[in-house]
Amino acid sequence: MASQVSDTEAAALRAALHDPDPDVRRRAARALDHLPLDDETVAALVDLIRVERIPKVRGAAVHVLACEGCQTDACTLEFDVVGLLIEVLRDDPSAEVRRQTIDGLRVANQEPRVQEAVRAALNDPSRKVRGKAAYLLPLDERRVRGLS
Repeated sequence: MASQVSDTEAAALRAALHDPDPDVRRRAARALDHLPLDDETVAALVDLIRVERIPKVRGAAVHVLACEGCQTDACTLEFDVVGLLIEVLRDDPSAEVRRQTIDGLRVANQEPRVQEAVRAALNDPSRKVRGKAAYLLPLDERRVRGLS
């Protein structure tokens, strides 16, 4: 859901991603969910995901990238959002953050790399991640695996 904001307001939200208070960082990330996604914002969110220690803050940043819907070939962003979401699904220490990324991967579910990542997530230590990943598999494969 994008709204009209000035470049100054968007820059202020991106700057707040570096605030010492994790609640401010989380709220800034969530506020960016209401703006059009551009390369500068994506870069700021990617940086946050890669350095943030607080799972709720990382999850907020992942949510923005996952919800934007810019995970298709029609996307004009320079950054590979799908690749980042796959990386988070594979490597994030938080099961909740990994689970959240699966929603973002739904848009690109037909991509072979997404299907590969989803199949790998079936071995995730978290039951919730495994369960959510199972629903991105084609129905016939879920049946064969006994997951539906």
